[in-house]
Parts: sequence; structure tokens; C-alpha cells
Amino acid sequence: MRCLAILFGILGLVAVAYPANDECYSNIDNLCKSTTEDVSQIKFSCNARYSGSHIALKGLQKYVLQHISHSYKYLLLATVFNSYTKNRPGFEKFYRKLSDDTWEDSIEIIKYITKRGHSMDFSVDSYPVYVKESDTLDTNELQSLSKVLDLHKNLAHQAHIIHENVTKHSDSYHDAEVSSFIEKTFVHKHADTIRHLSGHVNNLFNMSKSNNKEEVGLALYLFDEYLQKVA
Repeated sequence: MRCLAILFGILGLVAVAYPANDECYSNIDNLCKSTTEDVSQIKFSCNARYSGSHIALKGLQKYVLQHISHSYKYLLLATVFNSYTKNRPGFEKFYRKLSDDTWEDSIEIIKYITKRGHSMDFSVDSYPVYVKESDTLDTNELQSLSKVLDLHKNLAHQAHIIHENVTKHSDSYHDAEVSSFIEKTFVHKHADTIRHLSGHVNNLFNMSKSNNKEEVGLALYLFDEYLQKVA
């Protein structure tokens, strides 16, 4: 026999709880009833995909690439301020940590994609480039913070788009689990990060308004020391 009696018993219980046309049950049922030896022709469809995860898939894949690209830009900034010409260890530490955190977030998204029964596709259409790499390399302290603030706002905005895509569809495509993942992992976290970044930008701007170069230099030095402590 192609299937054990205990398997039929389990599937019989499943059939009581779910409609007879359930995809996985029907697939297994066809496999069990098949008289041909070539079972490879029967499409196997028992997976972790359900609800509206397919609606969010492409957006999540793009979100992974966006995180990887932003992490790379943050790392470039860290190397810029670690050079002997800049010599800002606080900025270097701050941007390196931000790069590491963004990279870890990309891994979390990939894990979630596979958890929901899909796979990561690194060939999906790229997202718009908000900051050129050349701009990232040629920057000062205040400019770099403003660029990072804009980059992180883009990450937050994309999280809102993904959340919207899985909630605006009909009931058959609504996916509360994807919404919960986006909210818990990114939405609240990005709001806090953007608040801190905007505070840094405004503080450094106010500290650098003096026309006295020595005062500005001292302000940058003190701010860099502050970043070493909080990063």
C-alpha cells in the first residue's frame, strides 16, 4: 500500500475540521490514491504558506535589499570618519553600530520570509537610490547625520508600505501575522531611531552655528566624545 492506515486516520481527522478541497489534504489524498509509480508528476503543495504572505513577499524581498544597501552606506560613513583626516572615533562607532543593526535586520527579514514558506530572491527589482555612494564619501559630520536621517526615514516609510499592502486587501488576503511582524520588528524601532537621529542633527546644528572656527571645532570634538559614550 502506498499509504499507511494511520496516515489515513490522521488525514480523516483533518478532513473533519477543514473543507475537503484543502490544498495539502487534496494533494496527499491524490498521492495516496495514485496508481502510477511516477509520483513526481503530482504537485506537492504542503508548505508553510497561508493567508496573504504572498502579497507581502516581493515587498519583503525588496526590504531586505534596502537594508543591505543602507548597511553598506553606513559602513562607508564609518570608514570615512575613521580616517586620519577626519579622526572622529565617535562618529565611526555610531555609524558602524548602525550598519551592524541594519544588517541584522536584513537577516531577520530573510528568516521571516522562509518562516512563511517562501524563499529570498536577491534578483527582485531594485528600489530607488536615495543617496549616491559618492555623496556618502564626500561629507562632513552634520551632512552625514542628515543623510543617515533621510535614509532611515526611507526604511521606516517602506515598512509602512508593506504593512499597508497586507491590510488594504479583502479578507481573503489580510495577513495579521505579517502586520504584527512589521510593527514589532521595525515600525516602533524606526520611530525611536529617527527621533534620536533628528535630535543629533539639531543638536549638532545648534552647536555649529558659531562663526568662530575654534568654537565649532570644540563643539564637534565634544559631540564626537558624546557619540563614543552613547553608541
